[in-house]
Amino acid sequence: MLTKAVFLLLAVAVIQIQSEYIEPKFFEDMVPVDNLAPIRVQSAADASQDFSQVKLVASGFGHTWTGGPGARILQWVFLRGVSNAHCRLTYGSIVTDATVCAHYFNVTSQSTCQGDSGGPLVHTNPKGHRILIGATSFGASPSFGGCHSGMPAAFIRPGYFHDWFTEISGIDFENQDEQFIERESLSLN
Repeated sequence: MLTKAVFLLLAVAVIQIQSEYIEPKFFEDMVPVDNLAPIRVQSAADASQDFSQVKLVASGFGHTWTGGPGARILQWVFLRGVSNAHCRLTYGSIVTDATVCAHYFNVTSQSTCQGDSGGPLVHTNPKGHRILIGATSFGASPSFGGCHSGMPAAFIRPGYFHDWFTEISGIDFENQDEQFIERESLSLN
């Protein structure tokens, strides 16, 4: 990943582990945390959106190379979306409809890595809004080149989990624009 010189002290509280999660399988590995700053979450209507060839940004504190140390400074990387059909050619049936995949943007050695799991995958929409479209889930194993293999990384789409998010948080994720307007007006006062 590329380094962006931004220091963050993160304090998060896990709300609840998704009931369908089965360790050590990758399916349904979604855990919401208290948010440090507001971000729009992918709508349920857009949960199946194809991000093929779309510029995305992932970030995390994971390893800076396969088997290397974890990052002390938040790392970020541009990635390019790939279709689930392309991703299934690499990973098979572990890629579900709730998965979005991305790989290197312009340098084949750039991707998410071990320790980045749970970190955000963000898309900037035409209105300039940053949308959380994925949470880092899995990528190539070290035996296949790990983070520098050029193989896609996989992310879990939050749009598939709106009912659960609403159930445990009380937040209506389908009417985010109204909530953002309300939050922005409160912060201006």
